[in-house]
Amino acid sequence: MSKRKSEQSRSKCKKSSSSDRASLVLKNKKNTACDDLTLESDDEEVGRGVYGIAVKKMYKGELRIVKFVEEHYDDYEPKIQQLLAKDNIYIAKILDHCKKDKKNKKGGIIVMEYLTGGNIEYHARNYAENYLTTLDYMIIVRDLLQGLDKIHAMGAAHRDIKPDNIMFTKNPEETSDWRAVFIDFGFVCIETENKTQECNTLDVVAAEHYRPPEKAVKGLAKIDLKTNSTLQRGQAHDVWALGATFLYFLYGDWIELEYTATKVGKKYELAWETQHPVDEYEFDNELEDVLDEVIRPMLALESSKRISAQEACERIDKIFKKWNSMNK
Repeated sequence: MSKRKSEQSRSKCKKSSSSDRASLVLKNKKNTACDDLTLESDDEEVGRGVYGIAVKKMYKGELRIVKFVEEHYDDYEPKIQQLLAKDNIYIAKILDHCKKDKKNKKGGIIVMEYLTGGNIEYHARNYAENYLTTLDYMIIVRDLLQGLDKIHAMGAAHRDIKPDNIMFTKNPEETSDWRAVFIDFGFVCIETENKTQECNTLDVVAAEHYRPPEKAVKGLAKIDLKTNSTLQRGQAHDVWALGATFLYFLYGDWIELEYTATKVGKKYELAWETQHPVDEYEFDNELEDVLDEVIRPMLALESSKRISAQEACERIDKIFKKWNSMNK
């Protein structure tokens, strides 16, 4: 990498508090220029999902990513993402959104900042050839932990974290002016100031490789439903999924997280089938610290023993402090 943003130029993890909780006020929008956007045959596609397609498109004189949702559109997602991104630079910015068929609630448009750096999956494939340095990797881990900590501090949970849903604003290979950001808040859950929970779905089935044990094991899921709120389950899910994403990014491929779930009375005993997945490889000392002190406890099999995003963020800060003292 020819250019790299120094560690000192990034802000440290800041302790979040309940005062950061979101004030959820979702106001109806008046018609905007968004209403005039149409999907053209020559638009360059950048992504496609079950209900829509994302393309590069000019909007108000600037190149943007425009997502055309064909059906099942709910402006809850872009409104929440706008709210959460207000003071969080690790969330992609929503610039505008509108419904196409307001009467039948079918079809909508979301305009997002133009992200040129690709997603985690793309960069993971290049890491084996030293595409990113140890310092770069640690910066990305801390950036995303800081972003997730802020999301959780505002009383929210993403609930669909995976390599496809984390992008770089610019290509780290070409410039130092980049950051990793979360996208796609289609399954977001948020708790308002009056303690009510607003969720896009009652409970979400995550992508298979990023699904925590409490969602994958049927009996355990029933216990989890009784003991935790949707928001609590979502935040524990986020920590596991981000930890699994970090492993994918580090190894350049999916690492099977194999464990057993044995029912003992009314409870389940969880155990790794062989060894913890972070024990399979050897890396530089700094990355070994990240694996042992951050990623391993993020992947605790029992959700109650999983560290929070805030604690993980504080731990990566300590690793940076150690790294700085050794590289002065």
